[in-house]
Amino acid sequence: MPPNMRCFQVSAEHECYVDHTTTILGQLDVGRFSYISDHGFVFGRSKIQIGAFCSIGPYFHCVTHEQHPTVFPSTFPLAQVIGVPLTRGDVQGLDVLGSVVDEKPVTIGNDVWIGEGVSIAGGLTIGDGCIIGAKSMVTRDCVPYGVYVGTPAKLIRMRFPELFVEQLLEIKWWEWPLAKIRASAAFFETDLCTYVGDLQDLIRPEPIAA
Repeated sequence: MPPNMRCFQVSAEHECYVDHTTTILGQLDVGRFSYISDHGFVFGRSKIQIGAFCSIGPYFHCVTHEQHPTVFPSTFPLAQVIGVPLTRGDVQGLDVLGSVVDEKPVTIGNDVWIGEGVSIAGGLTIGDGCIIGAKSMVTRDCVPYGVYVGTPAKLIRMRFPELFVEQLLEIKWWEWPLAKIRASAAFFETDLCTYVGDLQDLIRPEPIAA
């Protein structure tokens, strides 16, 4: 287990890891071997789903409901703080009691790398294999294997040629048994920016138990 991490059982055989300094509130589901680094804040009034083998850097911020309405005279949470009898919630998607009336789930795919200080808004999907650059604020869905940076985060390039992206999404290596992952070390060491073959040629079957 990585140092300073709390270990959580994903299944009977697999774990995920969250740093002791990261706050987790509400609904969060993390896939096998993914980790969330230090000083993060994750609050899921709607469900936050993080896939397998994700690397999430320090100061990660993901809250499904935190946007204040902007069309009224004030953006201040008057009902919660001083008890003004409002009929609408102080935060978009919540009622005056803080219950969810508009779901804003967040889905982060598999094998996603999120850099330091990234913020993700509610209601978004981050595709498999994405990279989100440090200090970025994600306000829109991100396509699989895209590289996003900035505030708001924008797609600056794709990680791999379209053919390889399609193959990776079909292969779904993050669902493989660990024995097959270990046996396919050559697959994980191949530079896909220069490789010209078929990805299936790099994959080895799971060893047969004796």
